[in-house]
Amino acid sequence: MRTQYILLFISLVLFSGCSNPSEDLFNEVMAVHDEVMPKMDDIMKEKGRIQEMINSENDSARIIMLRETISNLNSADESMMEWMRSFDRDKFSEDPDAQINYYREELIRINEVKEKMLTAINESKAVQ
Repeated sequence: MRTQYILLFISLVLFSGCSNPSEDLFNEVMAVHDEVMPKMDDIMKEKGRIQEMINSENDSARIIMLRETISNLNSADESMMEWMRSFDRDKFSEDPDAQINYYREELIRINEVKEKMLTAINESKAVQ
């Protein structure tokens, strides 16, 4: 009986250390998403702030620059929305290797979205 408990304990220890690469990659993808998703609020606030500046501005060159800033914010916002529309957790669920490759690609894509969002926000905040 004692031997059975020892074997059960060893089995539990060995299998609890095993991870699922697909699930690990999915969690990485979602961690990046969850990190930057709240920044969507920052994008909306910055768009409003810049729009107020446009509304009170008389210099046409500055208005063009401010509109470009809003365009960059819109592009970053749309990048996140597009990523969310196209991401499919269950894609290739029947083929673990294909699913791992898909999650690797999505990790790259969501990191690009993150960079685009952070850059647009930081550039916008620099506008006075």
